[in-house]
Amino acid sequence: MEYTEATIQWILGKTYGIERGYITMPNVLLMEDGMYEADFIYINKNNYLTEVEIKISLSDFKADFDKKHYHDNSKVRALYYAMPKELFYKHEKTILDMTRSVGAGVIICGEAISEVWEKPKMRKVEPLTTDEILHYARLGCFKWINKW
Repeated sequence: MEYTEATIQWILGKTYGIERGYITMPNVLLMEDGMYEADFIYINKNNYLTEVEIKISLSDFKADFDKKHYHDNSKVRALYYAMPKELFYKHEKTILDMTRSVGAGVIICGEAISEVWEKPKMRKVEPLTTDEILHYARLGCFKWINKW
């Protein structure tokens, strides 16, 4: 199977949205403490926001650590890197060393499922307010319909 960012977004949406009942959305601009686009976010049933950065190649993964805004949004409780399982298994030590250095978790994706390989360090943040949840849900409605 050939993995693209959209394929992994679909797998994550199926896993976290449909199977768990979370609010999920792709490609969301996070602006509270700077501006960057999150590849995928979800809001869990306790109203915490999680960001997932999707990587398809090792060079793309490594380049992420040199960004000006390194996933520093104050609303994000946890950060994961999601990637095809083949990429992870081929470069497991490098990936785990780098993600552990920043407290990020790892999600590996297979045919139509994803699995948490390593849990992230949780950041101390407040749950989202109802207005914040509605803000992200509104953005998500625009994004999902435009994906297909």
